[in-house]
Amino acid sequence: MRETILEAIKKAGVSPPQNSWTVTGTEPFFRSPIPLATGASAVLVALGDALAQLHQVRGGKSQAVGVDAEHAALSLLSMWLLKVDNKPALTALSDGTPPPIGEFRCSDNRTIHLQPGLPHHTASIARVLDCTPTPAEIEQALSKADSLHMESRFAAAGIPACIVRSETEWLAHPQGRTMGSIPVVEIERIDACPPERLPVGDAPLTGIRVLDLTRVLAGPTCARTLGESGADVLHIDAPQLLDLKAAQADTAHGKRMALLDLDSGNDQSQLRELATSADVFVQSYRAGRLARRGFGPRALAQIRPGIVYVSVNCYGHHGPWREHAGYDGNAMAATGIRHLHSVGPNPGIAVAMNDYATAYWGAYGVATALRHRATEGGSWHVRVSLAQSAMWFLSLPRLSNGDEGYAPEGVEAKAERYRVREDSPYGVLEQLPTALMLERTPLRWQRGTQLPGTSSAEWL
Repeated sequence: MRETILEAIKKAGVSPPQNSWTVTGTEPFFRSPIPLATGASAVLVALGDALAQLHQVRGGKSQAVGVDAEHAALSLLSMWLLKVDNKPALTALSDGTPPPIGEFRCSDNRTIHLQPGLPHHTASIARVLDCTPTPAEIEQALSKADSLHMESRFAAAGIPACIVRSETEWLAHPQGRTMGSIPVVEIERIDACPPERLPVGDAPLTGIRVLDLTRVLAGPTCARTLGESGADVLHIDAPQLLDLKAAQADTAHGKRMALLDLDSGNDQSQLRELATSADVFVQSYRAGRLARRGFGPRALAQIRPGIVYVSVNCYGHHGPWREHAGYDGNAMAATGIRHLHSVGPNPGIAVAMNDYATAYWGAYGVATALRHRATEGGSWHVRVSLAQSAMWFLSLPRLSNGDEGYAPEGVEAKAERYRVREDSPYGVLEQLPTALMLERTPLRWQRGTQLPGTSSAEWL
């Protein structure tokens, strides 16, 4: 597997590892022609090497990076494997009637993937289609509509929806053409300021302060990953729009959880004050939303020179779809992953491949940018997206034996050997720890899982 890992890292457009590393395990793991265990292992090797290099800048010794490919693959559906009081978290922490997520055929025989993740998305669907937002009524309404017209209307209304395209169609689409030349993670220096010495500490990110303004699922996992390597992560939720409970239970390990209302002038001022002494600012708002409130990357670099600003979105940060809303299911539908699995072996489970890979690439970008900040100075902007990760996965050599991967029950059985237990405010959590192993600075959660609003919005 070593050569395929190196090739996957090369295809991502990032530097090869400088520290020694090993990956144990083989493909296939999931029932998919895409080498998902290879991809998950490759991004974790890259992340581990970036953390190890950062630790060396602060005076630490070189260290080996290790990844169990089976564990790495399982991490791509961490939320689906999370248990609360011995029940699946998505069931135990259900918020009531499930949203009408699914694929609906239009009058031109094309299919739209609809994924309303929050209540206001479902309400917007009802307004756009003038129907009760149930799967049956949505199906009836869309069966009389043109797919391109509806894709455009949904996008204008901020609804996560897109036509299910093949990979070829996506690469010919204006957004696909734009993103085809973009690496899986963009790391851009956005201003000049002096180098900043890393805080004293025994882990790569000890003393690093991370503001986490993200929700399901890539952004919160990125910030959680930074916390596992020693960072102080302060997650900020909006009190009027809390995240999916199962996603919070999956991504809040090790964080402090606070509430601020960015519609309030006082709370905006408090966030701005927090940002003046933050090292990293991670956000997953749609493009331009935070910038219009004064929290864009260049604005924060003015008030906090040396900030590392991370932007996470669905379709990428360039091109006509850069402001479109979307989740992992939308990214898979748009880029060709869903179409690929309609004619080949299907994972058979909700593998959030792009959510978790994007999280790891974002953390890689942070570690790399912090190393640059310490050695050459500057404020930095890290950009990742679900579509960038999806296109990277699709660039990997396809498996000829993908149908030999594990069925859902086999995946569940494999997860049992890795789960750890925690008594939490949600109940007894059985969760997957990190799949990344560092020889000298092992990753760990700084504290237990907290509920939203448990902590005050201040630094330790």
